[in-house]
Amino acid sequence: MTESSESNALQPARGKPRAGPLLALGWLSAAALFVMMVLMTLDVIGREVFGRPLTGALELIELTLVITVFAALPLASWREEHIVADLFDPLMGRRVKFAARAFACLVGAVVFAVALPHLWTLANRAISFGDVTPQLGIPVAWAIFAIVALSAATALIFAVRAVLIIVQSMQEDPGSTQ
Repeated sequence: MTESSESNALQPARGKPRAGPLLALGWLSAAALFVMMVLMTLDVIGREVFGRPLTGALELIELTLVITVFAALPLASWREEHIVADLFDPLMGRRVKFAARAFACLVGAVVFAVALPHLWTLANRAISFGDVTPQLGIPVAWAIFAIVALSAATALIFAVRAVLIIVQSMQEDPGSTQ
C-alpha cells in the first residue's frame, strides 16, 4: 500500500454529504443558526434603538439553539469532526489509531444511548405537566423530543462509524503494524 493510500485509509469520512438526511440536518442546523442570529440582532436593535426588546426573543433563541446543536451532532459524528486530542498520534501505529477511532465512536454511541431513556422520561414529564415557555407559551416537550430523536440518530451514527472503522481496519494488510 502506498503512503498516500495509507494516510487516506486513516482519515474520517470528511467532505460534504451529497444528499440525504445528513445534508438536510446540516441545512436545518445552519438555518436555525441564521434565525438565532436574526432574532438576537432584532432584539438588540429593538432594545437599544426603540427601547423595546423583541418579546420572547430569549425563548426563541434558546429553542433555535437546541436545533442548531442537536441537528449538527449526527453530521459531525459521521464526519468525525468532534474535538480530538492527537498529541500521541505520531507515536501510535496504524492499528492503534484504528482502535482509538473505533473506541471513541463506541463511547459516543454508549453515551448518547444511555441518555435516551432519561431524555424520553423528561419529555413525557414535560407533556404531563404541560410545560411551556414563560412568555410565548410554546410547549417545551417538542424540543425535548427533538433532542431524543437527534440523540438517537447520533448514537446510531456513532455505532455505524465504529463498525465501519473496524471493518476498514480488518481490510488493511494483516501483517502491517505501522
